[in-house]
Amino acid sequence: MGTTTNILVGAHSSVKMAYWITGRVAHSTLVDLGFTMGGVTFDPKTELHLVEVDQHLAHVAAEPRLREAEVKFKLLEATPENIRIALAQPLTNITGTPPDVTLSFDADAPAQYYQLQFAGKGHGTTAVRTWTFWRTYIKAITGYQMGKDTEQALDVTVGILQETTGSGTASLGKLVET
Repeated sequence: MGTTTNILVGAHSSVKMAYWITGRVAHSTLVDLGFTMGGVTFDPKTELHLVEVDQHLAHVAAEPRLREAEVKFKLLEATPENIRIALAQPLTNITGTPPDVTLSFDADAPAQYYQLQFAGKGHGTTAVRTWTFWRTYIKAITGYQMGKDTEQALDVTVGILQETTGSGTASLGKLVET
């Protein structure tokens, strides 16, 4: 028989980012990116190599060949700083003093890597579930609209990379219940 308290429904979530640091260490300076709409989607995928042998008609093994994951969220606070992050531009490409700033887009900008964390409802003592991904990159932004009846939101897709420094089994990230 199931346990109804294990069912999580209707939880807000927060999204935080900081520049990537090595070693699978939780960053102490994560910055809250502000309001989101529609929650956060974590989408893991595994590509398998299916093994077939002459002696059987069905596959006899399914070995992992590639594991990848991405996180998607709609960021409602389309500030110049959040747009800079979404466009994978370095910190030096934003100048001025808020609220009056200029953001430059550079096609030749070097790769930008971030630590990503999002939190929502969980089963722990404080009912908070926190996901942390050590090394991520901005994979895509879509749907940025400017119109009379629309929020200027950023639909952000973040790709998750394997962190090859540090030790332990959490090379993509970790989930913590508190």
